[in-house]
Amino acid sequence: MTWFEILLLALSLCIDTFAVSMSGSQSIRRASLARLCLIVCTFAFFQAGLALVGWIGGLSLHKLITSIDHWIAFVLLLYIGVKMIAEGAGNIRRAGSGEETSCRVNLLSVKTLLLSAVATSIDALAVGITLAIIDLPPLKLWGGIVLIALVTMLASLAGVFSGKWLGKRFGDWAQAGGGVVLIVIGIKILAEHTVFA
Repeated sequence: MTWFEILLLALSLCIDTFAVSMSGSQSIRRASLARLCLIVCTFAFFQAGLALVGWIGGLSLHKLITSIDHWIAFVLLLYIGVKMIAEGAGNIRRAGSGEETSCRVNLLSVKTLLLSAVATSIDALAVGITLAIIDLPPLKLWGGIVLIALVTMLASLAGVFSGKWLGKRFGDWAQAGGGVVLIVIGIKILAEHTVFA
């Protein structure tokens, strides 16, 4: 996996964070700088942390599933990608028909912040397992974890500051696009281990 593909993974993973930050932008605008940093760092910690937990879990499975590891990576990325596309498309359709797609999120509430951070990071767990299965070298793994954290922080900040102008609908399109990217990466991994092996 190249650094560019790792960056695409990081960007795809943080789409949910971007959308939630846009949704919570009104509550965050009243926050102090310290509170804003805490919110952004919480999202980054859970996104990178769950990717690392997934990688650790994936290492223990790797020896058992070496012969089919590329299929598992493909299926995981396909599942996450299809899920992201379906959720984004569903929200786009509901917005087009005038339905409410989501409520505003109060990220100043510690409970809401933690639940949002965990909920937007679940996909990172599966991606972490995928990184272990494809046997990513240590430098790329740790660089990828740091990149996931940094991109998530930037996505959260971008969501907060663009929420007023871009609105929720853009986040839904971005979510669907992120799903497509994950599927393409999954197909590439599968092709490298089967067609081009």
